[in-house]
Amino acid sequence: MHDVPIGIQASGLRREQDLTGSIDVPADRYWGAGTQRALAAGEATACPMPDSLFRCYGYLRRAAVIIATQAGRLPPWKAAAIVRATADLTEGRLVREFPLGFRQYSDAALAAINVNEVLANRAAQLLGAPPGSREPIEPLLDLAFGPGPDAAFTAALFIAAVLAIEQTLVPPCTALARALARNPEQSRLRAALLRIDEAEGSLHEIAAEPPDATGLAPEDWTLMTAVVAADTGRPFIVAPQPFCGRAALDAPVAAMAAVRGLAIVLLDIAASLNTGAELPQAAALAKLCRCVIEQDRTVVAAASHRGAATDGTARAIIAASLLGSLQRLADGCRTLSRIVARTR
Repeated sequence: MHDVPIGIQASGLRREQDLTGSIDVPADRYWGAGTQRALAAGEATACPMPDSLFRCYGYLRRAAVIIATQAGRLPPWKAAAIVRATADLTEGRLVREFPLGFRQYSDAALAAINVNEVLANRAAQLLGAPPGSREPIEPLLDLAFGPGPDAAFTAALFIAAVLAIEQTLVPPCTALARALARNPEQSRLRAALLRIDEAEGSLHEIAAEPPDATGLAPEDWTLMTAVVAADTGRPFIVAPQPFCGRAALDAPVAAMAAVRGLAIVLLDIAASLNTGAELPQAAALAKLCRCVIEQDRTVVAAASHRGAATDGTARAIIAASLLGSLQRLADGCRTLSRIVARTR
């Protein structure tokens, strides 16, 4: 296997072909024909999906590759290249390769195609082949083993939400709680964090599909989830109930409600700090918190309408709202900590 830096040193277009036909793809990109076809037909990057979702697809794909290799479905030399590519994805080196708007990614099959094309082309590059050649890595065959598109999207969302809560939100929020010292809002902030921690618990349960849905046996799901847990250092387990569209929405909706609670507390803290001082940062933070509160209303509306259980758009709205809100509030906590430090 070659030690190839990330990036394709090419310009212009390359011609790629899949089962639908052939299409020109930017020569310096890792995505392939299926993604390019959707990009040409859709809404471009007007409303992008948070890249943390796609990074977490890397954990699922790595686990699936390990299982496929152990079962003799994938040669070890191919598996090694794909695993290297999944590391590039989870570590954020391929986040520019997901160019579609979040409503297009409501088609979970399209999200899976985009991920598989990127991983296949990066793995091919590591093996010394030109990206787009579909040799020696074929995305439709060598990356086919694993969860179905809907279950994969949901599992990636759960993983991304857990990591965002624990790695992105909790540290600056905890630092803010310490900075508030004897401020009466400190206890409310800690209580809001506790509610988020409680809501996070259900996000550790990755729901398995019935065996006839994708060919994954129950023991495959157990092994795959164990690999994800080991890679992320988080206690992911197989959910007691099989994958169901409606049930899959419950945990992220509950998490978003807890995030809204935190936004309300931060809004009050910002207001208390802004009293008489007219701090522009506090005013900006208040606007951010109101945006998160509005996002929760959007999530509730998406999850509660008729047909939401099978509506990919509802799932995409929930994913974009939850992951985006976690990042916004983390930024807001850092801003508040700076304001507290200056106003002591």
